[in-house]
Amino acid sequence: MSKAHLSKDKLLELRADLSAGDEKKDKAAGRRRLALRTLIASMAAGVDMTALFPDILRVFPVSDYEGKKLCYHYIVHYARFSPGDAKKALPTIRNDAETGDSFHKLLALRALADVHIVEFSNALRKVIEALLDDDAANVRAAAAMAVAKLHAHNASAVDVDQVLLERLSGLLKSDNMLVSCSALNAWRDISSRSTSSSCPLVFADALRFVSRLGQCPEMSQAGVLDAIMQITPETHQEAADLVEHVLPRLQHSNSSVVLAAVRLLYYLGHYLASERDVLQIYAKMGPPLVTLLSKSPELQFVALRNIELIIQVSPECLSDAVEAFFCKFSDPPFVKLAKVEIMVRLANVKTVDMVLHELVEYAGEVDVDLVRKVIRSIGRLALRIKGSATACTATIEQLMDTGVSYVTEEAILVVRDILRSTTASDELSTSLGALRTVIGRADDIQQPASRAALAWLLGDYSMHVNEAAPLLQRMCSTFSDETSEVQLSLLTAAVKLFLQQPQAGQFLVLETLKKATQEAHDPDVRDRGFMYWRLLSTDLAASKAAVIRPNTRPPQPEIDKVDEVKLQALALEIGTLASLYHKDPASLLRGGRSRAISASRALRRAPGPQSPTERSSAQPSTNFSNKNPFMSATDRPVAEVSHHGSLHGLGNTDVEIFDQTYTSVDRSKSDEVESMSSTMRDLIDLRL
Repeated sequence: MSKAHLSKDKLLELRADLSAGDEKKDKAAGRRRLALRTLIASMAAGVDMTALFPDILRVFPVSDYEGKKLCYHYIVHYARFSPGDAKKALPTIRNDAETGDSFHKLLALRALADVHIVEFSNALRKVIEALLDDDAANVRAAAAMAVAKLHAHNASAVDVDQVLLERLSGLLKSDNMLVSCSALNAWRDISSRSTSSSCPLVFADALRFVSRLGQCPEMSQAGVLDAIMQITPETHQEAADLVEHVLPRLQHSNSSVVLAAVRLLYYLGHYLASERDVLQIYAKMGPPLVTLLSKSPELQFVALRNIELIIQVSPECLSDAVEAFFCKFSDPPFVKLAKVEIMVRLANVKTVDMVLHELVEYAGEVDVDLVRKVIRSIGRLALRIKGSATACTATIEQLMDTGVSYVTEEAILVVRDILRSTTASDELSTSLGALRTVIGRADDIQQPASRAALAWLLGDYSMHVNEAAPLLQRMCSTFSDETSEVQLSLLTAAVKLFLQQPQAGQFLVLETLKKATQEAHDPDVRDRGFMYWRLLSTDLAASKAAVIRPNTRPPQPEIDKVDEVKLQALALEIGTLASLYHKDPASLLRGGRSRAISASRALRRAPGPQSPTERSSAQPSTNFSNKNPFMSATDRPVAEVSHHGSLHGLGNTDVEIFDQTYTSVDRSKSDEVESMSSTMRDLIDLRL
């Protein structure tokens, strides 16, 4: 990025003010302070001030407190652009660190630690060794943190003889909490980057830290709570003692301290004696987490993303607080989306009607992303909560009456998912009513995923909807212009229509097969077209048994189900960047490492399947869709559909399954089936 440059006249004016007379004269000192303030303000605004580096070096040794602070700020900022000039300031910095008062020592430490030049790093080690024994507690604390900074950009200078690390370990037992907290935070920073250096914290020290946490500086408390996670309790009582002292931190006004306390309590919960004790801790987490929603929108979003993880670990801790997550008119869009997600996860049989009513209110918002999220959430409620499908489907049908195109596009996806999992007759009747409403607004559907869902519904429920055949024929007329996802769904829908209504679908299926095999550019579409063509021309009864789904739908996998191992890893990162993105630290940061529950005699069984048998049984069953090579992409469970819904080459297992299906069909065909087969062969012979 290009920098602005100071005018020549202004540059000369600042240079004259910086060179004004003796600093003991109030007027001259005032001019220098004003010039330094102007210089720093211009620097912050992006103006290039490197030309004044020699003038700064002249006034650097003789400046007063304010002037010295501004000079240090200038040197640290421009050292990377002009390292040669920065080295000229090194004698004065050393002198401040050795003979200055506490104020000058702190400034010198900061400058030496923040400038990544070899000469500065070499000087920093000597200064740290001297200041770790300084009389002032704030200087010792700053020296402890400087050890971590030195290790960050020159680890060999710290690890070479372990002297600094040993002295840092000694500061952990200091009676001054400012010093001991700084030493602990420094150790935490070092151990997070180094595999050879680990924090020497023991249980007695950890208990002393948490018992005196109120005496620690506010900004250090979150770091202390995080560092204590390196302790592995060996007995249930040790974990209970730590929990007892950490619980009051949930009432802290600082959001980072609250989230750090929640993270530590989740970790310690694995070492408590019983599950009942853990549930009691989770119950105490609820009110402090809700209190975080009174913060600024940015902090609200951070809190909501972490709450989303916590309620997956223990939904009971906030099951009675669903109203606290209702959206406000003044909430920004990103907060509203996060609140809707949590509302859906917290909804149960008692609160589903209240949540559904609230979601309908949000469906009238002008934010398109929020409206789409709301409609998808209504569909999730229908699938998650038993007995709510009828009310949710009626609500979707009501929303479609608004005539908004993106509402209809999302609604068709919801109706498809509900119909796939519906077995009750009343729910099926309501869902089919919503399907007829969707068909009436089919011209508004332009999104490929929604058009694919509509094609699947028309093929699967053509016997229940009179408008299915003409609408499917109209959609197939633009087959070549559709995406591969839509083409695959249209092809399967045309075959299903023919198998269920031969007279209405015989010409449509031939036209669609011809376009799929001769005009389609996607090899998956062509392969499926040839497969259907060969199958239909061979045996209609076997085709119907393989392509048409049975009336009893396979149960859909739980859409909100989260892998317990991944959930545990994310819960151990509550309050960090990983919990914000819901991703593993290793995928976010170079060199990032995930936390883990350490083995101990006090450790109860960790969550998640442990043995290979348990791991396989924990996965949702998808045998129904995987074993049927003729199942359309839309028929497969949502979690198993490939990127474009394609069917790749059939393996030996798939061929054996088809042979079993084929031989199991009753060979005594009815007259209707014989007529369909004869007509199909004749039409295919003509086409070929």
